[in-house]
Amino acid sequence: MLADLLAEIRQEIRKRGLKVDSDTWQQAIDGQLRVLLAQRKYGQARARLIERLGIELTAVGGPVGSMG
Repeated sequence: MLADLLAEIRQEIRKRGLKVDSDTWQQAIDGQLRVLLAQRKYGQARARLIERLGIELTAVGGPVGSMG
């Protein structure tokens, strides 16, 4: 499950042309992330990983903000 999450986030990062160094990845994959995955809290684990990586991934095609 961890490998699936990492692959998903890496793909999103590449798609957006962002860069995350390996040290940041290592720090982001912490015990709490593993606990969330063990509890099958995929959404929370995904959000934690994104936050710990210091990036912002909004849903493609989703609301980003009001345009008015």
